[in-house]
Amino acid sequence: MDSELLQALGPGTRAFRAALDEILSCPARLPTGEALSPKAEAAIRTRCGSAEPAAYLQGLRVYYASLVFEIGRRIAPDCDVLSGSGAEELVLAWPDRAPGRAAMRGNVDSLAAAIPSCGRDSDLFRQLYQAIFPAAVRQACGEFYTPQWLVDFVLDRAAPDLHGGTVRLLDPSCGSGAFLVRAARRIAAAGRDPLEDVCGFDTNPLAVLTARVNLLACLARPARAAARMPSVFLHDCILDPPRCGQFGLVVGNPPWVLWDNLPQDWRRRTADLWRDYGLFSLSAREAQLGGGKKDLAMLLTYAAADRCLAPGGRLAFIVDCSLLRSGRAGAGFRRFSIGSGGMPLRVESFDDLTALKPFDAANRAGLIVLVKGEATRFPVPWTTWSRGPDSALRSSQSFARPRDSAEPGSTWVFDDRADHAAPATHSDYTARTGAFSGGANGVFWVDVLAVRHGAARVRNVTEGCKSRIVPHEADLEAELLYPLLRWRDVARWHARPRQHVLLVQDAARRKPMTLAELQARFPLALAWVAFHEEALRARKSGMLRRLMERTEFYAMFGIGDYTLSPWKVIWRRMAKEVTAAVAGYADLGTGMKPVVPQETLTFVPCAGEDEAHYLCALLNSPRATERLRAVSIPGGKSFGSAGTFAHLGIRRFDPADAAHAELASLSRAAHIAAAEGCPAAAAEERIAGIVEGGPRLFA
Repeated sequence: MDSELLQALGPGTRAFRAALDEILSCPARLPTGEALSPKAEAAIRTRCGSAEPAAYLQGLRVYYASLVFEIGRRIAPDCDVLSGSGAEELVLAWPDRAPGRAAMRGNVDSLAAAIPSCGRDSDLFRQLYQAIFPAAVRQACGEFYTPQWLVDFVLDRAAPDLHGGTVRLLDPSCGSGAFLVRAARRIAAAGRDPLEDVCGFDTNPLAVLTARVNLLACLARPARAAARMPSVFLHDCILDPPRCGQFGLVVGNPPWVLWDNLPQDWRRRTADLWRDYGLFSLSAREAQLGGGKKDLAMLLTYAAADRCLAPGGRLAFIVDCSLLRSGRAGAGFRRFSIGSGGMPLRVESFDDLTALKPFDAANRAGLIVLVKGEATRFPVPWTTWSRGPDSALRSSQSFARPRDSAEPGSTWVFDDRADHAAPATHSDYTARTGAFSGGANGVFWVDVLAVRHGAARVRNVTEGCKSRIVPHEADLEAELLYPLLRWRDVARWHARPRQHVLLVQDAARRKPMTLAELQARFPLALAWVAFHEEALRARKSGMLRRLMERTEFYAMFGIGDYTLSPWKVIWRRMAKEVTAAVAGYADLGTGMKPVVPQETLTFVPCAGEDEAHYLCALLNSPRATERLRAVSIPGGKSFGSAGTFAHLGIRRFDPADAAHAELASLSRAAHIAAAEGCPAAAAEERIAGIVEGGPRLFA
């Protein structure tokens, strides 16, 4: 039925285009919509022609709502699927007697024979909805279609006995009703009335209307018997007063929307709830360093557990694995208590589904199952799922516990044995993150074309820039240009800078140079940043905007005396394994200077070359990658970050220690081999042997 609808009434059809033209011909009738995000507006502009993007999107909503309503009337003529859905204004905006509306009803009538037989367990409208609404619009609302196999997986893990008993089920962000439909089929197969036991909430009127019609269709009832409206309501379980009582089972795939991408008014209205649930308890400094990357799914999990879940009941949600494995952002979530001293939540299990890639978007999905009213007992079973060559599901079992047993909100670490203690977190070294421009790499990154009398002729590097940076060629003081190490420039045992970065920063004070200092000493650099002032002031990074407010518009973040240390061991962040290299001074035509890593690289400043090579040998050992994989997700943003480095617990370099000295020597040999294009297998094997069988090098 889904494909038939798309072929008959989807965006590629003449019927769709004629209907949309008719709807848009009377813009005064269109309900007012919300402001569009820049990405959503850009996606709409590729389709809307001369129409205003906001009006065009409302036209799409009117068309879709009207079509779902007409199909709902065919399935259950005596059931009022529209009232209370929130879609009334959309359906009424297209007059019932309009020629396009009448033509659509005719098309629906021609498909009517297939509608009663579609009493099945899938979404009637998925393909149509995804074809009508651009992905950017759906993703701005955190909408990701939940595949049927994943719905069944959740129900099997959280409620294997759903067909028996009398447990009531709620999906508080039900979307088109995927969980409601599959649960209803199981309940109906047991001879019970699913309309008594299944309930759904959503804040999107289109979702409420769609879920109601899908639920009626899945029951395959005779049209005259389906007079009772399904319990699917336009309701915000975070902000609205509770309704429908509490449920023994709460399931779903809550919207994944970062705090920064939520509407400003909604952030203001929910700010107290984030704090009350303990989800927004970071210091300003911690939030500035990435801990503020909160996800709406966090708040919905706690609100649903608090307001909708009965004591002793289970909540099973699809969430981002990073909520448990990231450093700062998930700290409040991992306390598993509804507010300070409130009702505890026990993590019964977690299933890591990352390798199964359940969604089109690149994310790390997992299933968390919580039980209300019980404290979490560690370790928690953590099952990682994958598919074998025959596509059959495979699983591996590990156990998770807080890195710091005294702090329940600390990052989870993993082991294949339930009786192992968490690894120590103390390290004798502090890692740093590279220079962060906040989206203005095209201003600060340059290619040097020529150097003469202390001035360098440069051209800015604009390839790959996410923001619009004007190409620019001019002279700059060579004194301010440093060799730049980008992510692509670093490999195991090898780091070679190829471009320069402009530093108009006072590393000792960790602030930008003042305007007066630039005017007096570096007028060429002042002219350069002034040329790009508009782009620099338009940077969206919250921490950089706050720094600019306190200092200058050309500020960069992450610049300190450590940035200019003579020796560093540097490795890639967001990699799947540690790939470290030693970097010292380099001369790319502007004089011998220390290299400056970009922010996608992590580094440790070192006092000397031997210490750097010692650290590099340990970081490139299998033990380091193993430890980092226990506390962060390979390929994730936190893997290899400065925060996770502390979990390695590396001991301070002692030049009098024979093992330390040998590790430094082996790292030098590996660097020489890499520079010559030769494998470093012999050195790596010896390093692994020292790490595994020698003195304690890791805490």
